[in-house]
Amino acid sequence: FDGSAKDAGSEVAGTNGGFIYFKNTSASDYDVYIGIEADGASATELQGNADAQRLFTLKQGEFAFFPYDFSGDIMIDSENSSATLEYFLFSRT
Repeated sequence: FDGSAKDAGSEVAGTNGGFIYFKNTSASDYDVYIGIEADGASATELQGNADAQRLFTLKQGEFAFFPYDFSGDIMIDSENSSATLEYFLFSRT
């Protein structure tokens, strides 16, 4: 998710934003990694144990629901290209 694209360039933490729902719907036991980067930064691989950008891992069938201020970019990576992720973005604006 590109945060600045979601709020038309007015990144005011706590003012704009919304909520994100993620669920790892992979048919096999693949992990999905969720991380955050500064707006416009290049995507990084999130699988490494010491990756500072990784926030959490979703195992098969796990889900997360959390607030998002649109003040950074949410990055998604997986251990296998066959992994699937269901998502919904609920915007305040």
